[in-house]
Amino acid sequence: MNLPKIKNNKKHFLVISLVIAVLLCGIIQQRQLNVIKKEKEETEQQSRKTQRKNESLMDEIFDKNNQLEKQEGELNKLKESEKILNKKNSDLQEQLKKKDTEINQLNDKIKKMSSKPEQAVAQSDNSKNNNQEEWMTFEATYYDAFCNTGCTGKTALGWNVSNTVYHQGHRVVAVDPNVISLGSLLEIKTPYKSFTALAGDTGGDIKNHRIDILVESKSKAYKLGRHNVKVRVIKEG
Repeated sequence: MNLPKIKNNKKHFLVISLVIAVLLCGIIQQRQLNVIKKEKEETEQQSRKTQRKNESLMDEIFDKNNQLEKQEGELNKLKESEKILNKKNSDLQEQLKKKDTEINQLNDKIKKMSSKPEQAVAQSDNSKNNNQEEWMTFEATYYDAFCNTGCTGKTALGWNVSNTVYHQGHRVVAVDPNVISLGSLLEIKTPYKSFTALAGDTGGDIKNHRIDILVESKSKAYKLGRHNVKVRVIKEG
């Protein structure tokens, strides 16, 4: 046998095997390095995407915060305006209450002033006109100073009633002069109230036991309508 030759072949085989093994290890390591590098690149790329998303989200959050701050500022302004308006409204309500109180006080004074002449005349004439205390039933209607049947703001006796329903502190009524003399002082009881009145006017439809009571407006005249009243002569005109 050729033993040296066999030994040399084994050596060559071992060398080649080692070379192949080294080459395979290098190839494997290179592939692993390529995989790791690729994974690293993908990770870095994903990180950059995530960072961009985070930056975009931060920008949106910043914008939203700015919008919220602006809205809060506007809301605070609206609240301040509401407080100012509420205070003004409260002040106006107080002023209105004061004005209402003043108006009520003036109305009370006017009622007292208008009732005093009526009461004084009634009291002074009661003792003088006992024979005129008979109550009569009349059909009452109502009219205003500028009615549609020829009213001009002046009565048949020339009294200017364009802005009032009183004359010398008494209400003004229209009568039939053949039944009640013009200028007579009367006491009238209606379903609503009692008062004294002066017979100072006439009317085409006011005949016999008809009486027309002067009021402030047509609407009030229509509202009061037509009904019976009690009338007595306190003092002949």
